[in-house]
Amino acid sequence: MPGVIHIIDSLLVPPFTLTPEKILIGLNATRFVSLLRESGLAGYVNGSVAHEGEAYTILAPVDEPSALAQGGVLLPPSRKEALRNTLAYHVLPGRIRPANLRDGGLLPSELRTPLLKNGRQVVPVEVRRSVLGQLAAGAISLGGVDDDGGDWAEVRFAGVQVVGEPVEVGRSIIYRVRSFLDPPPDFVETAVASLDLTTFLAAAFAARLDDRLRAAGAITLLAPDNRAWTRLGLGRDYLLLPEARTKLRAILRHHVVDEVVYLEDLRAGGPSKRKSYLTLGGGSLAFEAGGNGTIKVGESSSGRQNGELQRARVLRGDAITANGYVRTRALGRPADPLTDTAERGPCSALHVVDQVIIPSSVNVTVGNLLRGAKASVMADLLERAGLDWVLDGRQPTEEDIAELGIVSPPFWPFICASN
Repeated sequence: MPGVIHIIDSLLVPPFTLTPEKILIGLNATRFVSLLRESGLAGYVNGSVAHEGEAYTILAPVDEPSALAQGGVLLPPSRKEALRNTLAYHVLPGRIRPANLRDGGLLPSELRTPLLKNGRQVVPVEVRRSVLGQLAAGAISLGGVDDDGGDWAEVRFAGVQVVGEPVEVGRSIIYRVRSFLDPPPDFVETAVASLDLTTFLAAAFAARLDDRLRAAGAITLLAPDNRAWTRLGLGRDYLLLPEARTKLRAILRHHVVDEVVYLEDLRAGGPSKRKSYLTLGGGSLAFEAGGNGTIKVGESSSGRQNGELQRARVLRGDAITANGYVRTRALGRPADPLTDTAERGPCSALHVVDQVIIPSSVNVTVGNLLRGAKASVMADLLERAGLDWVLDGRQPTEEDIAELGIVSPPFWPFICASN
């Protein structure tokens, strides 16, 4: 049967929709695609009606041999809810191009949990720019040239390196990463990794607040470092005793603000900007931005302890927990610029401070300090001698002074013998 052959200059392709899912399969992220389907999250990449017209940034772990040779692909947990949470942490709303990435930035993800009051968990971004003539291994193009001519950078999401250039498909963009991103741990697990928060953790356990902190969401936690607790002297020793649990719990609850306080928001108002927030203990704390970028926090009222105005200074900020946002990065670094493709949701923040802020409602007396000094015998002797006003921290009456036969000094030095 006769026929005709025509030679054409391009391949005829039947109509079809090129989706992120198909591109991911072509990019050797088949395991990631399989898990998305298994978890019911394939709609983010297959163009389903539920996500039609939406733009996403996909962080896709690759399963190619080169990735396996450099540490392997860490598979997410097998439990269904944990698997969904892990995978949702790899999807960011909006198309975030390399030029929009900033070192130290925090990008909201599709991971939402009750701990965050349905707010978005954030993914930290690292951008290590290459200097002229020194191209870092694995660097990608940022789409521009800076003052040093370095338009290339090594990019990491939650500590995991990007592999190769991103691929745009439709309204979305895909970054290949070397392994699965681990969603952050909770407050307590994060603090455990910080060697200078051990006393704070001991206090939280002693006050039986550790479970409360694990379950807390959309709060700000002020964690005094070890030096701050050391400055309390005998006060620290007393507060960690079982008998002081009520007072310790009140002090720690005074360090928990019932909403999220971002340091960048305070600095944005300029020097001397001051704002007060309610604490879980029923009091209030005022945050104040200084002219040199410092942040100080103290009681909104008098905030005086033993006649001195208490103002704790925020030492570090910016790490992430399952509860949300925990600040442990050294201050003085750039603010957290987010791309305008995404909106920051309610997370949780932890600021490391240099003082323990004792609320005015908590009275730590000399008698309490003697308990902390293991000087209960001396405390009993003082009480038997009618010097209970020393233990209570009260001013002596005229009768007390006359009985002692001395002139009332402005303060009372106290020398104590331990048991």
